[in-house]
Amino acid sequence: MKKNNTCPKSPKRNKTRQRSITIGMDLGDKTSHYCVLGSEGEIVREGTVATTDFIAHMVIADSLVQTARPKEALSEWRQMLAAYPGNHDVQARLAVYEAANGDTLPLRRLIRESEKPTAYVAPWLIAWYYSQLGDVHSALKFLERAANERDSDVISVRWDPVCEHLRHEEAYQRVLKTIGM
Repeated sequence: MKKNNTCPKSPKRNKTRQRSITIGMDLGDKTSHYCVLGSEGEIVREGTVATTDFIAHMVIADSLVQTARPKEALSEWRQMLAAYPGNHDVQARLAVYEAANGDTLPLRRLIRESEKPTAYVAPWLIAWYYSQLGDVHSALKFLERAANERDSDVISVRWDPVCEHLRHEEAYQRVLKTIGM
């Protein structure tokens, strides 16, 4: 996989140097391959996932949000809602993209539902929702819970751009230590 590093090296904060990473994804017809490279070009994580409309549209929509084109991301994701009207994952992502467009009410509603004891929602996902809203304290609280519960998705904190504003926090550093990074 060709490395195209477009991430600048992060500045030093709190006397710890943050590493930049590069994520590559090759969307295939049946299987998509991904690779995460560290700042020195070393492979941090790689794998495959089944290619579905969900994965393809999610990659496109997330890329649009990260390149400051949230209206296009919302439009892209509404196609998924039409195709999968009862799918909770599709509705959850829609709330995230609506928040990126300034309407935070659906995401706040989703968080309230996620925190109810009647159904389990991975703490990493709730942290991710709070991070989308810019709620640093709540995001870190759920990140720490995710790390303590050994939530496998918590490793994403190292490269997910949504977590960028958390990286200078002491609690974020504790999460990294807990997960062995």
